[in-house]
Amino acid sequence: MKHSIPLTIVYEDMLSQYVISKVVNEIKYEGKRKYNISFSYSGGGNGYIKKNLRGFNSASKGSAFFVLIDLDNKDCASQLLY
Repeated sequence: MKHSIPLTIVYEDMLSQYVISKVVNEIKYEGKRKYNISFSYSGGGNGYIKKNLRGFNSASKGSAFFVLIDLDNKDCASQLLY
């Protein structure tokens, strides 16, 4: 792998952004970072993510996405799509 893979991150708050950044920076391939955070989306809470989750899911068919959201009362993240 010559270049890292562009990654879009979606998060609720600054703590979530920090967690994603730490996790992504630890993913290596042959000693080099596998992903490069190229775009970030934060709507200031989970309402923004829930409202746009289907769009992010659709966009992820063409590029890599990492979405971090508090599930609140949901049992499973896939329930947010329906």
